[in-house]
This record gives sequence, structure tokens and C-alpha cells, in this order.
Amino acid sequence: MTKIKILQRDSPLLRETAKPVPIKDIKSKKILNILGRMKEVLNAEEDGAAIAAPQIGEGLRIFVVSKKISNTKDLVFINPEIIKASKKTKKVEEGCLSVRWLYGQVKRSEKVTLRAYDEKGSRFERGASGLLAQIFQHETDHLNGILFTDKAENVQEIPPPSRGSSPLRRGEGPQKIKFVFFGSLPDSKAGSRFSGYVLEELKTMGLSPLLNISSAKDPLPTIEELKKLDADVFVVASFGKILPKELIELPKYKTLNVHPSL
Repeated sequence: MTKIKILQRDSPLLRETAKPVPIKDIKSKKILNILGRMKEVLNAEEDGAAIAAPQIGEGLRIFVVSKKISNTKDLVFINPEIIKASKKTKKVEEGCLSVRWLYGQVKRSEKVTLRAYDEKGSRFERGASGLLAQIFQHETDHLNGILFTDKAENVQEIPPPSRGSSPLRRGEGPQKIKFVFFGSLPDSKAGSRFSGYVLEELKTMGLSPLLNISSAKDPLPTIEELKKLDADVFVVASFGKILPKELIELPKYKTLNVHPSL
């Protein structure tokens, strides 16, 4: 099987404004094939958060957000448009699969609302904050021929790591740190908005949990099950249950409790 190539920043296609997908074509074999290729290449990239169709050579207004970010499935956005953006902004760290290995800080709205079509041709709106809001803005820029480096400050090159290097060394990136998250998230009955904020900030830093334990009412995984994950650290944020000492001391760097007073 031929590996799908991700176009790099010198490609003229990345500087063109992508064309809308005709509504009648959304469920066509052509669009489904493009979506399949986008998901394939995105999931093959360990640090891939999302990808726009122009990045694989298709000048259409489509982007896909990885299931690593949504924690459910790959999210499809066809003919997306940002219809609301908060005035409150924040400088966030960004990189790009088409601008390897440059990173810089970009000013983004903290909250946005996006209107788009899904792969079944249904129109929907979705609000987002934190990392997902950042992704919506980054990918919409792609569809308008804009790369993050056009807006970024303090751009620096951080080359990929050599094999066998320490996971904490600069250059390999925080995504290599393996952690389990304990926090009662807002979508559960006894959820905490604080837990959600902590997880959002971790994801903004490129950190995604190996396992997300979001309910203190459910039985905890066994020590043996957690050992198999080989986590570097456990992160606890408003979980609602005192963890046993054996569990706290299990990971390499033990357990970090993030308290709301911080």
C-alpha cells in the first residue's frame, strides 16, 4: 500500500482557498474516499490532532479531528465556518503536520462556535473551548490558505528525537509522557468543571491520557490492569475519591494531585 503523503509548506495548494463541497456530493464515493484517506494519514501520525483536505492534496473545505482528541471517534467537518468567536484570546503553542518541525505561539479565541456538515450530509453546530477551539481555528485557516507560521510568534525548530532518547528531553515533546487521568468530568452527574479545565489544559500541551477515569462511583481498574499501562504518572483533579496508597505509588513518577486552589 502506498503511503499517503502530507503536503509540506512549499506546496502551492496549501496557499489556495479550498472549494466548498456541493451538498449533493457529501455522501458520494469520492468524498467518502477522501475522508478515508484523511483518517488513515491522521491516525498514522502519533502527534496528529487534525488534518485538512488540502494537506493530502484535495482542495476541498473538509477537516477531520482525531479520535485522540475527541476520545470517541474521528470527527468530520465539511464546509465548516466559524460563526462565533470570543473576544477573549490566548496565546497557545502550535505546530503543524505540514510545517515540520516548527513550533510557535499563536493568538486564538478561547471559545468558538462552528457550523458544518457531517459525513452523512447533516448540518450541525458545535461550540468549543480550549484545545478543540484552537483546532477549529487552525484548520479553518488551512482551508483559507493560511499556515500557522503566518500568525505565529517565537517560531523555533524542534527536530524529531533520535531513537532511544529520554521521553522527557526537549525535542521529543510532551506527547511522549504516558499518564492516567482521574477526574470527575462535567458530563457525569457528579462531574467537576475544574477536572474538565485541567484535562483541556493538558491536551493543549499535547498531553493525551492513556486512560481517562471519569467517575469515582465506578470500580477502579485493578492494580494489575494499571501496571500493564506502564504510565509515567497519574494525574488527579477533583476525582471525589481517596486513592489507595498502592495505587498512588504505582507509576514511575507517582501521582500528581492538582488542587482547585492552584
